Amino acid sequence: MKKILYVAPLLAVALSFTACDPAEDDKSPAASLTAEAMANEISVTQNPANSNCVTLNTGKAGYVKIVDETGAEVYSGTGGYFEVSPGGSDNQTWTITRVNQDGSSTSTTKQVAIAEYLNVAPEWELLTSMASKRLDMGYLLAC
Repeated sequence: MKKILYVAPLLAVALSFTACDPAEDDKSPAASLTAEAMANEISVTQNPANSNCVTLNTGKAGYVKIVDETGAEVYSGTGGYFEVSPGGSDNQTWTITRVNQDGSSTSTTKQVAIAEYLNVAPEWELLTSMASKRLDMGYLLAC
């Protein structure tokens, strides 16, 4: 009778490690998004008054990285509102890249025209059109 007191806990521990059904990996990665489907999913909307203020909707594309024609990163994320910093040309071609679940990447391009930079950092103010609005003859003569 005393031997069953030793065997019963060992048997309970051994049975706790057995699985009811074998583990199976039936989850495969989602299909890669094609460049055409990605171009249809992504929308770039600019505020007409502030053309450097951009709203990006990525749709099913998810996390994307945007670079300009020089290779400088403009934005990376899942979409939303962002402001483009000065330094590029007025008419830019952005390359939008997404990494698929299988490790491949899909890219598409979007054309963006930036006529005026607003809401920029103060150090860029002298290099943009905002400075010309503040510099008048009275200000220049006072200096």
